[in-house]
Amino acid sequence: MPLLAVNNLKKSFVTRVLFDGLSFEIEPGDHVGLIGVNGCGKSTLFSVIEGREAYDEGMIAFGHDTRIGTMAQTVMAKDATLYDYVESVFSELIDMEKELDGINDELLKNGPDDKLIDRQHRLRERYEDAGGMTFRARTRSTLCLRRASFRNRILSTAFPRDRVFSRRIRANSRVCRARNRAPTKPIE
Repeated sequence: MPLLAVNNLKKSFVTRVLFDGLSFEIEPGDHVGLIGVNGCGKSTLFSVIEGREAYDEGMIAFGHDTRIGTMAQTVMAKDATLYDYVESVFSELIDMEKELDGINDELLKNGPDDKLIDRQHRLRERYEDAGGMTFRARTRSTLCLRRASFRNRILSTAFPRDRVFSRRIRANSRVCRARNRAPTKPIE
């Protein structure tokens, strides 16, 4: 079962058709790159998939438990590491971790409590089912960075941000290629 299936999707603005008859599927484990000239509809396609924008015709279907996490094209975070910014997609899991820590502290402080242990068990199952045990590793993998190399990178609003950030992207692209990452799957 695909994570995402798009069938005969059409999107237009007044007289301009951005895409028509667009169909593709993304399977678990696929690595997909979406490449095109400015204004061809890449961002609009993501807006449509996320449900932030309507489409004219077609169908979009998500696999069971598929979640979409996106990052804005323009990063507005101040004094945040790139890792922290991307990790914020998993805020629900981070909140569950905090609640689990609170329950653990309360159990250590006050001793066994059946209701609290039951809550801990249910929350732990939800956390694990939602990918709580792997989301940080998946974040690092998505960024294609080693742990020590990205923790200290700050998204700065200082002047050379674009040049510094683009250099990091190029450098990280070389690292990904050097590690023989899976090739991208073109969307036709």
